[in-house]
Amino acid sequence: MLLFLSALLVSIIIISCKKVDIERIAMVTTDETSNVLQNSVTAYGSIIDLGEEERIQEYGFCLSYINKPPTIDDKATPPFDPTDITGDFLSNISGLAENSNYQLRAYLVETSGKVTYGNIIQFTTQGSGGSGLWLHYDDGENADNGIGLTEGGDFDVAIRFPTQTLQQYDGYSVTRIKFFPREGTTSLYSITIWEGTNPPTLLHYEQVPYPQINAWTEFAPSYNYTISSSQEFWVGYWVQDHPAATYPAGVDAGPAVTSAGDMFSTDNGDTWDPLSTLYPELDFNWNLQVYVTNAKGQEVQLVNNISDGIIKTSTSSNGSKKIGAEKVVNKNLSR
Repeated sequence: MLLFLSALLVSIIIISCKKVDIERIAMVTTDETSNVLQNSVTAYGSIIDLGEEERIQEYGFCLSYINKPPTIDDKATPPFDPTDITGDFLSNISGLAENSNYQLRAYLVETSGKVTYGNIIQFTTQGSGGSGLWLHYDDGENADNGIGLTEGGDFDVAIRFPTQTLQQYDGYSVTRIKFFPREGTTSLYSITIWEGTNPPTLLHYEQVPYPQINAWTEFAPSYNYTISSSQEFWVGYWVQDHPAATYPAGVDAGPAVTSAGDMFSTDNGDTWDPLSTLYPELDFNWNLQVYVTNAKGQEVQLVNNISDGIIKTSTSSNGSKKIGAEKVVNKNLSR
């Protein structure tokens, strides 16, 4: 009996002294999606462990329809540069089908070729439907022109909808905002929603992660705003840190719908004035539009008469006024 116990003790000692190699593996997670539109989505991911040093070959997002899990054969965007790993990463994914169900997940590939996937997130793109419409004052085209501050800095632009124009939109919800960032890749753009008479109250602002410069940028705010015909409704965007001699706010060819399509503020929204009143030579409307939907699916008959200040609901050409040079506002107030 004593000999048996001794042998067992030796066996335990031998086993407990055996060397075990523990290898760290790279790990990635899919955090969330936002800004889900008809044909695009913004995806967010995080690399939570790099594994052994210099082992990441590429990383990014993969996307598929709901019928199968996405793999690296379904890359949603070109892979991120593995030499520039920051932990959190995001990507705007475009070219999606409207009213469609998708699955998305982050991935990373180690230099050995091993693939690691994050968790799967499902989402559904918006449909065009027949229950929504774009409200705007511009003619839908950028006049190859933009507005900026002489010395750069911050300012707000907005379009304003007085109560008398909102009767037919009472109860409609704001689902998308689009605008035309004219230039300034280092500028920051945040969409804004305001309510009330001049000066209105700021209800929401939200930074647009990747605005498309010199092109229409469409964004779905996370804030759910419902139009009330008893309150003025304003929508706009806040330009931050734009460099001097740049013109970040796109405009149409005009003429301006004064006090509606051309509202402008350089003091954090404390005071607003029509751009065309401050500077008569800047007789334009902001390239700025808001998409509203009616949950009941009702459609309304709308009047198209911009000269009377009525909201436009479809793009059309109004006026042929052109200017040959960019314009700047000779103020440089900051927030």
